[in-house]
Amino acid sequence: MISVIILNYNSWKDTINEIEHIHNMFEIEYNSIIVIDNCSTNESFSKLNEFKNDKCITLIKSETNGGYAKGNNIGLKYAYDNGYNYALIVNNDIEFTDSETIKKLISCLEYDNTLATVNPDICSPNGKIYNRDSLRPNFFDMSFGMIGYIKKGRKLKR
Repeated sequence: MISVIILNYNSWKDTINEIEHIHNMFEIEYNSIIVIDNCSTNESFSKLNEFKNDKCITLIKSETNGGYAKGNNIGLKYAYDNGYNYALIVNNDIEFTDSETIKKLISCLEYDNTLATVNPDICSPNGKIYNRDSLRPNFFDMSFGMIGYIKKGRKLKR
């Protein structure tokens, strides 16, 4: 069983669009989508709660905004406590273009049981690839080379 975790902060429209995109793109039941409202300061929680009632998603309200990682950890703990085998953390502005993405990610984890996490290629709208398995920026990239680094993205490992 896989859960899709989406963190929301003051962007309920984007979150609802993402939920609908995921539901249309993948064979995922709505009750496997977990939305964490990260202590939004607008009407996000109430709007998501109205949407949740129609779609049977799990909506959790964080009482404090502890940041991106803490918000996602709330969703990961919920998924673990409720018996999900896999959890996919998705930002609410991601657009999937391959309907096999989730199956491919799971197959990597099942192929090598020493892996704890996997991620797909992440491409910007202009076609640049930004991957976690790329080389980390060095001192030059983060100082004098920042303009080039921002334009080019990370260097791929060879």
